[in-house]
Amino acid sequence: MRVLADWRKRAGLTQVELAEQLGVTQARVSTLESGSHPSAELLGRIVEKLDPPAEELKTAIAEMGANSTPAQPQEVAA
Repeated sequence: MRVLADWRKRAGLTQVELAEQLGVTQARVSTLESGSHPSAELLGRIVEKLDPPAEELKTAIAEMGANSTPAQPQEVAA
């Protein structure tokens, strides 16, 4: 979720400060800013804390869906 760094900087927060507000580690914020996808719960907390512009949020969510790999069904041994 690369746009997270922009949202965080607009809010005037460091990675450490955002991590504390979200209840995660600074390392997790860093991985999110590098492109990792948050869970739905964490995304909700990010939106609540940073209040990103609606159009940017919509684009970010669409990109997360486009870049995700659907789960593959597991083979069942006969």
